[in-house]
Amino acid sequence: MKYDIILFDADDTLLDFKRAERVALVNSLNKNDILIKNEDIEIYSKINLSLWKMLEKNEITREKLKVERFTRFLNAINKSGDGRILSECYMDELAKCGFVKDGAMEICECLSKKCRLFIATNGLTAVQNSRFSHSGLNEYIEAMFIPETIGYQKPNVEFFDYIFRFLGDIDKNKVLMVGDSVSSDIMGGINAGIDTCLLDENGSFKDCSLCTYRITALSELKEIVL
Repeated sequence: MKYDIILFDADDTLLDFKRAERVALVNSLNKNDILIKNEDIEIYSKINLSLWKMLEKNEITREKLKVERFTRFLNAINKSGDGRILSECYMDELAKCGFVKDGAMEICECLSKKCRLFIATNGLTAVQNSRFSHSGLNEYIEAMFIPETIGYQKPNVEFFDYIFRFLGDIDKNKVLMVGDSVSSDIMGGINAGIDTCLLDENGSFKDCSLCTYRITALSELKEIVL
């Protein structure tokens, strides 16, 4: 086999974050008596994504992000509410949403027979641990690497240095990073000196010269790895 170790991103790679985000957002707003329209969900998603991109660049702290996304969202839709309370409620709801992407369970079951599988995520520790517990994927995953434990996040090389120290004496040429984000997963893998695989389900990334592989479905990993 070409690879012994697979580092999987979590959200929008193995877990269906878009569905989880929608369910958690609607449930948390309903619990706080805040009514929204369907198009407001997209407004929140854009605000949330922009703040996570800032976090990747160390332009905002993780703690501030948790609240700031809801403060900005409420302002954007002209609703009143407490961003901190909404943040806590949202994370409680999100932690229950272990929705799995199509093909994720099958590819993890298949690859786990030949490879060691790990999660490398920039998500929040308590939320991600709970979501994977609900997902059913844990039986195939050996460990999860999260910034709150490591002190760094993707794409920082220090995030991957921690992983390599954890794994011990390994051949980095036999490690593959798989994820849907060029700025986080692919650049992180490049910084770490390992091969990368971009999951581009919509074919939206026209210039994929940075990544080692580009796939449009998780099932394609079989041809790459096995």
